[in-house]
Amino acid sequence: MKLKHCIFVLMAMLSSAMFLSCTDSEDNNKEDEPIEVLAPDEVDESFVPNEAFMQKAWAGEYAGWDDVQKKNTKIKRILTLNADRSYTNVIQGVLVESGKDDYVDFEREKGYYTYNARTGVITYSVTSDSIIQYKDQSFIGYGMKKYYDHQSGTYTEEAKFTPITNGGRKWVTKDTYLQSLTAKELDLAFSMDAYSAK
Repeated sequence: MKLKHCIFVLMAMLSSAMFLSCTDSEDNNKEDEPIEVLAPDEVDESFVPNEAFMQKAWAGEYAGWDDVQKKNTKIKRILTLNADRSYTNVIQGVLVESGKDDYVDFEREKGYYTYNARTGVITYSVTSDSIIQYKDQSFIGYGMKKYYDHQSGTYTEEAKFTPITNGGRKWVTKDTYLQSLTAKELDLAFSMDAYSAK
């Protein structure tokens, strides 16, 4: 009787260990799944660029969840910071469910910027902003930055960069409209690469 009891207890313990092992494995797999938000160690906090470093065209592509439209969206951002302190910020996109590959302009913004090299913060002063109307693909123009629920004449963005990789740095920034596809409660972070401004 004691032997049967010991075998039963041993089998129960083995079953529990197998269950815990499987559970740990599943949890580890979930943690390993990539999300679009970059970890703090992927940003070089010691690097604060000077204004000349910033004066380029920057471009990044990414995908995220648009909570207003309730749709997954692919986005391409092209930000150009000119030496005369003018800038253009073009947001292009395509809805994932459309099956299309061709990006269309969603937003065309321009104005002037100032850059604080001590804090690494850019302040944009918007002179015009045009937003696409999805129903008829027309644009509505504004004299300020247009958000879903308000307008603003200025806004800021941090200049945070990755460590040097392959001879360059990527600008790590956020999209204020989209959330991560894999964790919709998280803001979407993405990176932009530099190329020479025209």
